Amino acid sequence: MCILFLHNGSKDLDSDYRLVLVSNRDELYDRPSKDMAPWNEDPAVIGGRDLEAGCDGGTWLALSPLRHKIGVLLNLPNITRPNAKTRGRLVADFVKSDAPTDEYVDSMKGYASECNHFVFIAIELA
Repeated sequence: MCILFLHNGSKDLDSDYRLVLVSNRDELYDRPSKDMAPWNEDPAVIGGRDLEAGCDGGTWLALSPLRHKIGVLLNLPNITRPNAKTRGRLVADFVKSDAPTDEYVDSMKGYASECNHFVFIAIELA
């Protein structure tokens, strides 16, 4: 199970932080991954990378300070389909894209329908 905690401190005058994000990828600690770091193919993106076979370098959490975007993927356990496409590319593509969130979400619907079920959180910071 993936866990996400978000606190929006942008209107909290007592907060020193505009955004607090805490995430736990899943309960499988032996699942191969890279820690959060700038990506070789796009140093403007910082995120972990999924190294599991068939996941194609996707991610569960990434951000782009340049594009003011954060993408998070939460899986829905026990709802799986054989031969489903990898979900991690949805987050990767979002934070690398210059498209506004609503356009990106519309463009991903076809691909997303072929994935196992998930929750996609897209944050644009203005």
